[in-house]
Amino acid sequence: MSESADWTSSIRELTEVGIDSGLRMISKRPVWMPALIGLTLAAIGTADGAEPDRKGIEFFEQRIRPVFVERCYKCHSSKSKALKGGLRLDSSVGTRKGGQSGAAVVPGNIKKSLLIDAISYTGEFYDMPPDGKLPEQIIADFRRWIEMGAPDPRRGKLPATASKQTGDLPVNSDFWSFRPPRQHSAPHVQNKAWPHHDLDRFVLAKLEQAGLQPTGDANRYTLLRRVTFDLTGLPPTPAEIQAFLDDTSAEAFEKVVDRLLKSPAFGDHWARHWFDLSCYADLADADGNVIIRDAWRYRDYVISAFNRDKPLNQFIREQIAGDLLPFDSAQQRREQIIATGFLAIGPWVLQNYIKGQMLADEVDHQIDKIGRVFLGMSVGCARCHDHKFDPIPTRDYYALAGIFHSTLTTRHDGPGVWSQIVKSRLPELPEEATEREQATTKYQETIQEIKQRQQELENAEQRLQSQRAALESKQQTQEDHSVDQSSLQSTTDVVAERKRLDASLTEVKNELDQLAERLKFIEYSRPRPPEALAVRDVASPTDSPIYIRGNFRTLGEPVPRGFLTAFSTKPGPTIPPGASGRRELAEWLINPDNPLTARVLVNRIWYHLFGHGLVRPVDYFGTQGKAPSHPELLDYLAVRLVQEDWSLKSMVRQLLLSRVYQMAGDHNPQAWNIDPHNRLLWRMNRRRLPAEAIRDAMLAVSGQLNASRGGPSLGLDIPNNVSGIGGNANPPTYTAAKVPDHVANRRTVYLPLMRRRPSKSLEILSVFDFPHPNDITGARNQTTVPTQALFLMNAPFVKEQARRTAERLCAERNIDETQRLTRLHLLALNRPLDDVQLQQALTFLEEYKRACASLRNPPSQPGLEAWTQYCHALFASNEFLFRE
Repeated sequence: MSESADWTSSIRELTEVGIDSGLRMISKRPVWMPALIGLTLAAIGTADGAEPDRKGIEFFEQRIRPVFVERCYKCHSSKSKALKGGLRLDSSVGTRKGGQSGAAVVPGNIKKSLLIDAISYTGEFYDMPPDGKLPEQIIADFRRWIEMGAPDPRRGKLPATASKQTGDLPVNSDFWSFRPPRQHSAPHVQNKAWPHHDLDRFVLAKLEQAGLQPTGDANRYTLLRRVTFDLTGLPPTPAEIQAFLDDTSAEAFEKVVDRLLKSPAFGDHWARHWFDLSCYADLADADGNVIIRDAWRYRDYVISAFNRDKPLNQFIREQIAGDLLPFDSAQQRREQIIATGFLAIGPWVLQNYIKGQMLADEVDHQIDKIGRVFLGMSVGCARCHDHKFDPIPTRDYYALAGIFHSTLTTRHDGPGVWSQIVKSRLPELPEEATEREQATTKYQETIQEIKQRQQELENAEQRLQSQRAALESKQQTQEDHSVDQSSLQSTTDVVAERKRLDASLTEVKNELDQLAERLKFIEYSRPRPPEALAVRDVASPTDSPIYIRGNFRTLGEPVPRGFLTAFSTKPGPTIPPGASGRRELAEWLINPDNPLTARVLVNRIWYHLFGHGLVRPVDYFGTQGKAPSHPELLDYLAVRLVQEDWSLKSMVRQLLLSRVYQMAGDHNPQAWNIDPHNRLLWRMNRRRLPAEAIRDAMLAVSGQLNASRGGPSLGLDIPNNVSGIGGNANPPTYTAAKVPDHVANRRTVYLPLMRRRPSKSLEILSVFDFPHPNDITGARNQTTVPTQALFLMNAPFVKEQARRTAERLCAERNIDETQRLTRLHLLALNRPLDDVQLQQALTFLEEYKRACASLRNPPSQPGLEAWTQYCHALFASNEFLFRE
């Protein structure tokens, strides 16, 4: 088949069998083809649309609808005494239709949306609202809403579970997610030889009901690559591949799973899943880059908890109320305080004069995080009104709000613009006290050395200034008298001496400036007892009043602190008068009577191993979501999680050893016609690697991955990274243009994460859908867009790792080109080449070297250049980017 025909057939496969299956088939074609076909896929573009739509509606409910209700409905709704301008903003249709002046909102088009002109006070017709311009943040929210496509659920009839804002929503106790999980017996199946465990029987029974059969088992190369990436986020090494191939026992795969679960890389990878949910970053302030130097302690706590298999119920308990729990040692006390970083570290707007608004938004984020992460419910929608879809009245929202209003997260003393995140002093261990004492001595000696050097330089500066003044006086005297030939030489010497003095003065001033910056930095980083970003109860916990329409200035009746009322058949624990209620909230979340927490957790685990949750989307179990594809299996796993002491590793192990997980991802036209989205699990879903795994895998293949783990990652030992050291009015900021060199090649989870989309040296994360650290992200987008293919072709990072890989391979002696190619494919694609691919690769290398020789300026090492280009092609190939 010709190359053009091969190309055409590949594109046809994409359109006929779907992109997922097509990628699998074309990945076996010549290595250059998958990379180039990436451009075609980019034009097609794929993404899971359900998640953005739901997020958009939640954004509307939280940010847009309250503004409409409070500032617009008086003049622009069906209840207006006199409808102004023919514009109704109380329905989706009215908002888009607009009024007499034209369309108010054009989804996706800010320029044509007259609403933006009006609220920005730049409109041709009106400036709205007439009583004063909205805050810039609200205007920015409207812009973002329109850019999202202006999602708006205000159409048709309300679902039966919703009601008007009476504060008394009916509870739909029959809805599947509001009932406690029940133990289900595994169903009977016809193909009794296929299942490994009861889990497989639940899946097989559904397939057989649909007239389908599961696909075959994955081959060993595919299976090892799959499980290694799923558990560690790294590729298997050639030695690990060979060991797995050599082990012919029935327990071979089980041994691999146990080895990977014990690897420290397990915690590195699975903690990143948790940070997607907890909005972790090394910098505070949603709109800035204020350093929070101790955030890394929470990062290391989560990684350690997963590696030690801390029971998930205890993990939850500590993150909500660790500071309130009993402890047996200083180390345990430290861990529990650090754990509350889940609540303390977030996208806070620290530069805010309106402290009441800041506090209300802070509490709203914490409630939203609790609801989404543990309950799979959008509780935050009830801030301004009873939830439109689910049985969450506004009173329940403010019952939770009282708990977090009684919890100190940020402190704002006085009317200034700046607020601070609260820190808690950690119990100091004996070895830490000794180290700090030694560091304090060194710190004092360093300060003394710097000040002594400053004094020397200041004295030198004074001498140079005096010499310069004397020289200027001498030069002026010469200029005032007639000059003969003998004095010309003297004048030239004076000019030269003046230039020398000026250069010396500049040098001295520069060193003084550097010392001042260094002194400022050293003062900031002086030895101090260990601290952590952690919450704590306020001195006098109180209930929260209802904020009418979410406005902190308009207060309604107080609501006793408590929990959601719709999701449990028994009342929650009683909150003592002098307590915030966080400890009781934690116990309510992990109570076996709570129908949601265990279900939500096992669904997240399933999602990370299979690519889709049994419930889609993973963050929403409410009445407007989708029912589970296998409800009995979901209950079965939730019950097992509780029975097995909430062990994450035990649950992961059970799923990995199932026959379902070990299936191949082969395409089956009959099954695809019946179940194109693979909801019934007739094959394994093919998935693109997450952004950080792509980066880490490139570093692992090139041999550049830094294996160091834990500790600060901000590069605070580099003075240029810190500027503006001062008090609240001038906080330290992180100004490094790139990741500090000493941490640059660490695993992505250990790199400094700012509160904006990664750029510069970490642009690869943004290109491949790394979530924004300000967003609670249960399921990442999976896009295929032109920028990804172009990035892989042109990014300096990818080129650098390709060259490093080539150098690594070419440095290996006593092996021929065939052996070198085999090693490269085992490193990068975790499988050997077949005969056809081997011949194609050898031909490419030879032809490239000949082409280099014909250049006017040939490279000095054409062989290395050829290998670099081949490695680059592998890094840009679909087979490298995806795991089957």
